[in-house]
Amino acid sequence: MEGVSLARYVTDDNAKELIEVAKQQSYEKLNDTLKTQYTTDGSTPRGVAASRATIKRTTLAFKLFEDQGEAIEMIFKAASKQLGSQDLNAVFEHIVTEWAGDHLAEVKAKADAAREKKTRQLIKQGVKLPADHPAMIAQAASAA
Repeated sequence: MEGVSLARYVTDDNAKELIEVAKQQSYEKLNDTLKTQYTTDGSTPRGVAASRATIKRTTLAFKLFEDQGEAIEMIFKAASKQLGSQDLNAVFEHIVTEWAGDHLAEVKAKADAAREKKTRQLIKQGVKLPADHPAMIAQAASAA
């Protein structure tokens, strides 16, 4: 497979961002990302001259406990279906900016129940939850 050189796309402004992108993506996905989201000559990915500074993509990284991640995935799946979009970036943005206020209460209740169920499963399996896990914080608060 012929690849794209990362060096062609690196600038002083995006070096750290591209390193993070490269760390998080497979070789094939990285090539696709570079070809569609970055440029080497001030043009947009489609080749039309850029009329303003390129908007940088922001990478948000979240680290969740397994049960919390399961609840978030359930919310994303429900939102993706309702919005008719498989682009999880767009789904996330829509949830945060508009959709959550109008529709999240019902899904959030289901996701909370799923998270609690997963937490119970983990505890039953003998998984030791870290002290900073929400279930452990709640347990410590109720014991006090």
